[in-house]
Amino acid sequence: MSVNLSLKQEFRFGKISEEAYRESMTERNQAWAALTPLQQWASLDSRLGVGVGAKRQRAKLTTLIAKQSEPVTTVPYVPATNVSSGTTSVAKDTPKKKFKKGNKS
Repeated sequence: MSVNLSLKQEFRFGKISEEAYRESMTERNQAWAALTPLQQWASLDSRLGVGVGAKRQRAKLTTLIAKQSEPVTTVPYVPATNVSSGTTSVAKDTPKKKFKKGNKS
């Protein structure tokens, strides 16, 4: 009777070395990173079922797919202009004064 162990279980039970485990992990991570977000989504569907599990990963892929489908537009920065004098000014954040108890000056 042979037991089918996963790679992680083989490492935990001492059947493979830590180096071999790390190498296989980096290979799998590189293969996953080489896939497009749509291919990653299809991979999740084929392994787990359509829409089953991996909620966080699917949420990340949803945002990536949405970003890829939207056209990138940049809006140039235009400082506020004072119409009456024609000068530009940028609002500055000034720190508020902190008053200690009993000192009102």
